[in-house]
Amino acid sequence: AAVTAAAAAAASSEIAAADELVEALAGLSVGEKKKKKKKSRAPPPAKPCEKPWSSLSASERELAERLRFVRGTWGDDPEADGRDGCEEDWSDIPWSWAELDRAALLPTALALGFEERSWKGGAAAKPSRKARGRRPRARRPPLPGANAVAGPLLGLDGAALEPSPQPRYLASRREWRDLPDWIELSDERGRGGGRPFPPLADDPLFRDGGPALLPFLPPGGEPACCRGAVLVCPGGNYEFLHPREGAPIARYFAEALSLRAYVLRYRLLPRHSLHQAHDDLRRAVQYARTTANGGPVLAIGFSAGGHLIATGCAMIGVPAAAERPSGGEGGGGGS
Repeated sequence: AAVTAAAAAAASSEIAAADELVEALAGLSVGEKKKKKKKSRAPPPAKPCEKPWSSLSASERELAERLRFVRGTWGDDPEADGRDGCEEDWSDIPWSWAELDRAALLPTALALGFEERSWKGGAAAKPSRKARGRRPRARRPPLPGANAVAGPLLGLDGAALEPSPQPRYLASRREWRDLPDWIELSDERGRGGGRPFPPLADDPLFRDGGPALLPFLPPGGEPACCRGAVLVCPGGNYEFLHPREGAPIARYFAEALSLRAYVLRYRLLPRHSLHQAHDDLRRAVQYARTTANGGPVLAIGFSAGGHLIATGCAMIGVPAAAERPSGGEGGGGGS
């Protein structure tokens, strides 16, 4: 009995010790969990430019603009189109990370969350198009034409036209502020300075002075080896003549193919009729044949100019009297 009692006491003490051990281990695990929770790291800060431009504070926007960021290059909503922060276009950011320090702009970049590894300005600034799935296009060299020789304005019979002291334009001066952008071309017009087109008041395509030809010769002057001529008809809804569809095209043919090239200033609606425009085209082709050295005459047109050439070709062989509508619109506008 004494042995049995001693064994039972030992067993009960072992059980108690085991319970205490279990409780201790349980408490330790709970404590470890609490400690882990206390030591958990804060979420990483947002990358630069992940905050939409529209939600930037006035001070943040001022800092961004100081670094020459704008809405389009900041990366307004990176999740909407797959962009990763300021990954869209860094071409307007002239400073590298080292140059930021010299320009006293390093604190500005740091205040916006940039690091050296996330900064892509300076000489390495290139538009990134990976997110959009497009490859950056290689720059093409400019088309030939800058060396073509512009001649004086000609009539459709080849005679030189004297400029009028009081020119008449396709729109009155009070209407110039309402002209289409592709006629106004304020950034491309001017005298000198590399502007490709003359001022509006000096542009022969904007004058309503009757049909005329703007001739362009190859850089060496008269073409000696090539036969043929080119006639260019700009578009413009039969209301204007588009500057970009005239002289640049004729210059290209004159320099690249060593041909005589002409821009046709044909008569326009509503002051003139389509029959008169067709008559201008016919007479221009007749004159171009006399300067083509026995070669073909190529007529190329854009928009309304293309329509003028196509309908003119369709009416080859049709007598001039049959071209006019009988009593309809445009029938009374003979030249």
